[in-house]
Amino acid sequence: MNGEFLGEMVLPGMARSVPLLRRFVGDALTAAHHQCVDGAQLVTSELVTNAVVHSRSGWPGGLVTADVIAIGEGLARIEVTDEGGTTLPRPRNPDDGDCHGRGLRLVEQLAQQWGVRLDARGWKTVWANVPTTEDAPIGPADMSSYMDELLP
Repeated sequence: MNGEFLGEMVLPGMARSVPLLRRFVGDALTAAHHQCVDGAQLVTSELVTNAVVHSRSGWPGGLVTADVIAIGEGLARIEVTDEGGTTLPRPRNPDDGDCHGRGLRLVEQLAQQWGVRLDARGWKTVWANVPTTEDAPIGPADMSSYMDELLP
């Protein structure tokens, strides 16, 4: 994959790291002159949350890493690496009353592509290519309508 590496941040695999990594991604993309970073930040939140909840990164001493790569002027790749686990991420179809399970469906809607890569250690990287132009699928005004679609 070609692109311009914009930055990396490694933090403890804890819930409090989610907003820090979200802000880091937004700041990195804004500094690189991307116009709309809301979708990329939301994707980051979903992927980091999954890493903390569903992998060994959420265990004591675990770490989670976020990388930001610009793929041209209007597309960014967000990569979140965790310390692996027993399952691979897959979109679910939660019941209306379920409080969880919608994150990867949201990633599917916001990203042009997304996928999973494993390394030799068993660590997992989930990546998503997210548009960052003014006509990206989500901007600040669109956030509530996306949430309305996902939540019962």
